[in-house]
Amino acid sequence: MLKSKRQIQYRAVLELAKSCSFDEPHARHVAKLAGMLFDGLISLHKFQGKWRFWLEYAALLHDIGWVGGRKGHHKKSLNIIRESVGLPFSYRKRLMVGSIARYHRRTLPDVSHYHYFALAPRDRKIVLGLSAILRVADGLDAAHRQAIIHVACKITPTEIIIYYKAKSPAAVELQAAAAKSNLMKRVFNRTIGIQQDF
Repeated sequence: MLKSKRQIQYRAVLELAKSCSFDEPHARHVAKLAGMLFDGLISLHKFQGKWRFWLEYAALLHDIGWVGGRKGHHKKSLNIIRESVGLPFSYRKRLMVGSIARYHRRTLPDVSHYHYFALAPRDRKIVLGLSAILRVADGLDAAHRQAIIHVACKITPTEIIIYYKAKSPAAVELQAAAAKSNLMKRVFNRTIGIQQDF
């Protein structure tokens, strides 16, 4: 029953993304990398496994705001998700998924933002942690060419080291991921390092 529910949700998420002409290879790759980071950081974020699905949905939908143009597309993504009653989950979940997608770039989560303020404190904590992961995952495919194929994490008391494997040079991706690691640094109170895994 649970599997069937997830399949229905996943299909609906993909239908929405396709209706917005999303970059499917990029969105799927960001979702894959985000899942790897979620798994590698589970000892820090301590979120239940079910939240990995919601992170995946946010990753698949994070750029759908492009349908209205590049400027402010992260905010448009939030609004599309929030207003998409065809998604088979509650308004609360749409608001959470939309907020995670909204924070994949630019401004960090803040209670001055209506959608973030509207969430319960526990939900804000989840949005904060999953947004931190999505930002880095998106940075790791900044050039939309799926150059970085695998990531794993090492956690120390003061640092998170993200090890990566790449199929081609990935200078753009590494620079973007480092720039977008600011929220991860804040959420987990550790410096962020990104190193090639030989």
